[in-house]
Amino acid sequence: MLSDKETNIDVLGFDPYINSLSELITESEGITPFTIGVFGSWGMGKTSLMLMLKNKLESRHNVQTVWFNAWKFDDEKQIWTALIQTILNQLEPSLGWRTKRKLKELRERIEWIEVVTFLRDSMISQKLDINALRKCFKPKKKVESIAEFEKKFEEVVDSLNVERLVIFIDDLDRCRMGATVDILETIKLMLSSRKCVYILGLDYERVRHAVSRRFSNVENAQELAADYLDKIIQLYFHIPRRSEEDMKIYLRYLFALKYLKKESFQDFAKDIRRIGKNIDKEFLEILETYVDIKTFPMDGYKALTEHDILTIRGNEFNPRKLKRFLNTYEMRTSLSRLLELPLESEYLVKFLLLQTRFADFYRDLEDSPDLLNQINELISLNEAERKEKLEKMKQLKKYDIDSIFDFFEEVPFEDVDPLPYLRVAQTVEFRVALGEKEKKTLDNLMSGDTVKLEQGLGNFQVLDAEQKDTVIQDLLERTGYTDAQVRRRSVLAFGALRGVVPEDLMEDVVEKLVELTEDEDVNVRAQAKTVLEI
Repeated sequence: MLSDKETNIDVLGFDPYINSLSELITESEGITPFTIGVFGSWGMGKTSLMLMLKNKLESRHNVQTVWFNAWKFDDEKQIWTALIQTILNQLEPSLGWRTKRKLKELRERIEWIEVVTFLRDSMISQKLDINALRKCFKPKKKVESIAEFEKKFEEVVDSLNVERLVIFIDDLDRCRMGATVDILETIKLMLSSRKCVYILGLDYERVRHAVSRRFSNVENAQELAADYLDKIIQLYFHIPRRSEEDMKIYLRYLFALKYLKKESFQDFAKDIRRIGKNIDKEFLEILETYVDIKTFPMDGYKALTEHDILTIRGNEFNPRKLKRFLNTYEMRTSLSRLLELPLESEYLVKFLLLQTRFADFYRDLEDSPDLLNQINELISLNEAERKEKLEKMKQLKKYDIDSIFDFFEEVPFEDVDPLPYLRVAQTVEFRVALGEKEKKTLDNLMSGDTVKLEQGLGNFQVLDAEQKDTVIQDLLERTGYTDAQVRRRSVLAFGALRGVVPEDLMEDVVEKLVELTEDEDVNVRAQAKTVLEI
């Protein structure tokens, strides 16, 4: 199985961006304190890019780095305390004994809980209450203000024998909304040392929405949130979507990984990136220099690479989704051997592609395997005959049938029994079975019809808590489907359910809608924005 963790091996061609950012951080004079936002949606490689940049910077003698994973501390009531403590802890080994005494002084004399309350109130009211601030500190020490704390922090940083202190804050967008803002406030108010560069890994829309919640009672909250982020983040770096060439290289690298020795990962990645556009022709030649090609599963390799562009597009050019696709393929291949099912790699890939591209159709196929024969029969007809026969097939009319036909013409399913392939898939992937009430509710909510949406709302309101949870989780899953029509209808469903979504699920729904405001489909984007504004 492929690890879902970040990597410091550059297979996706991040090197030019890393070199450029490294040069900006280390060579530019007079820019600090400075904050860089590394923006990208889930699975696009933010953490990996930041980790590679960290390694690059650490190779220089005049830079020290600190790494803080915000999500790991999300349960902390005062997450900003965890940030400061992490910075101080990671700096401590580099400090002399005199400076270590200053660290101890800072840790002991600040009453963190009262300070964070003060900071939050100050940000909302935009006023500094000096008397309230003084109460946050123990009287024995002369640390009487945020400015004094900042000064002492500056002294600690100045004592480091480096020109830059680069602080990486990852997974900021995965935190609770309040925790996200606490981190931003801390950077803005307390940690602006002239040697510091902050690098934040985040999804812009999610973080902007988190900040806007702080201005929820103010007109133009979204604009205020954007302005607030602009004041904190000086450079916006958006991870670009990788090219088809990059993703073809990545797909082949991932498939070959389990057959390579760990110590050769880096060299292998460099070699296959070097051949670039010739990856189709030269990949196996390079692979032969690293593995015994006789033990390499050539049938699986050919099955995956034959439809590599469809696989890449079906997984939305997302590196993490591509990993999960390959893990699912590997698991199904393994299970087919254990169950002694004579399944072909070609069709294992094809059924997985079908499931990825048309999840709703695939679910119906699990219940009615004969749908595959019906599609193949329709494809064999001319356009007029197909249209006439399709009118009688109510089950197929609910889909984007033209897209399904296009898919089956490009990825033919000829003379194949779907049952064993569906059986393996059901063994690997567990799905909660829907009861009749939940199914009826979802059918109405996903209809796209105004009257049925109202009926779906009524159905939802009489469900018990567990049933409501099942429906919401199912809708959340559908927002990630490749079929844009399914995504649009799931957004419409959430619009119909406004005001009745259980409180413990509301944040998940809002975060998903915020994510969909950057969807590739213009109608999904517009619908998500409309629902968020209601």
